[in-house]
Amino acid sequence: MTRALIENIKTEKHIPKQHSLSRTTKNLFSSLVLVLTLIVIWVIGEKIWDERYYVAEDGIGYWMGIIGGTLMVFALFYAYVKRKLSSNNARFIKYWFNLHIFAGIVGPVIILFHTTFQLGSVNGTVAFFSTVAVFLSGLTGRYILTGLHSATNPNQLASLKRLMSVWRHIHVPLLYILVLSGVIHVIAVHLY
Repeated sequence: MTRALIENIKTEKHIPKQHSLSRTTKNLFSSLVLVLTLIVIWVIGEKIWDERYYVAEDGIGYWMGIIGGTLMVFALFYAYVKRKLSSNNARFIKYWFNLHIFAGIVGPVIILFHTTFQLGSVNGTVAFFSTVAVFLSGLTGRYILTGLHSATNPNQLASLKRLMSVWRHIHVPLLYILVLSGVIHVIAVHLY
């Protein structure tokens, strides 16, 4: 076989590349570091936060909520783009997937700062914990997807496909709860 043909075979879906296991490990490690960093930021922010900096209802705090929420809504477009485009637009779909990951990480981080590290109203608390649940679920899905693309045998591939299916059945309802709680939070903030 020629070298080009071997490279084409390696890049086919579900065929592992040489360093795929290390990529899976790196994704898991980076996800854990991200989650632990956000927990540390929350704990420190909760201890030292003072309303002199900003408040969630006004000014920069308000705009953090708008920007973070907009990024999370933007992340929803990936599902639409993925369903509407054919498989021969894989590069474009990959671009949207990367935007989805970016918006799915940066949006919740901005929302974390929007909360001023405090849980206040019931609707705000539900929206915050919905954001956390979808965020953690998204990190889990990214890890499963990386493992799926690096599966080395048919049994492992089949198990990961089933796991990905279960993950989708959890992630999507969490996403609906997040959207609903976010809309209720925005309406409540503007009405009261």
